[in-house]
Amino acid sequence: MKQIQLIIVLSLLSQFLYSQTDKNITNKNRIDFFANYQNNISGFNQADFQYNENKKKSVPLAVGLSLLIPGMGELYVGNYNKIGRYFTGAEATLWLTYASLTYYSKWIIDDARKFAGVNAKVNISGKDEKFFVNIGNYSDIYQYNERKLQERKEEQLYDPNSDYFWQWNSETNRLKYRSLRIKGDDFLNSTQFVLGAILANHIISAVIAGNLAIKYNETNNQTLQINTDVKGTVDFPILVLTISSTF
Repeated sequence: MKQIQLIIVLSLLSQFLYSQTDKNITNKNRIDFFANYQNNISGFNQADFQYNENKKKSVPLAVGLSLLIPGMGELYVGNYNKIGRYFTGAEATLWLTYASLTYYSKWIIDDARKFAGVNAKVNISGKDEKFFVNIGNYSDIYQYNERKLQERKEEQLYDPNSDYFWQWNSETNRLKYRSLRIKGDDFLNSTQFVLGAILANHIISAVIAGNLAIKYNETNNQTLQINTDVKGTVDFPILVLTISSTF
């Protein structure tokens, strides 16, 4: 903490010189006049002359802003250009990456399913994810059912006369479909890592914004205080104003 003091000395001599021109003013009158100044000045409470300049930043607000939008807490504290802009830029980049991966993965998966509809006689409407995995692992519904019977999992059998029927026209096309499906799933799973990075970006920005707000408050708390006193002699009274600034 630093303190700067400015002392202003104001002479009250002029008032006493003026009083001396009055023949009715005696030494006792001058003493009473001086005492009256001292009493009046000392009657002021020091708190009436103290001013605290509140420059503090709210730590919870800084943290909350960065949790909402990374970089906004740093902007609130005043460190956006140095730090905050990188969190905001990372946020925009991560969301763009998430949107791109999501769109691309869905495009690959849809393309793979349409491919299966043409080359395996698959009705892709209303099917769950497990069905699309199975048609990539078996050449036709008969091969799949035979395997499930061997595993004694009759509850997982498909009816060949239902719209769950499939039969690939070639092994090459089945493998191509399987490769496309896995590729689409991999891209879709990658979006989870991007979401984790987005969450981390929010948390890290919030922690840094909170620390910046704490440091800001430690270095920018300023107090302005004015003290008054009457010194000197009866013949030469002096009003002393002391202005102190602590920051």
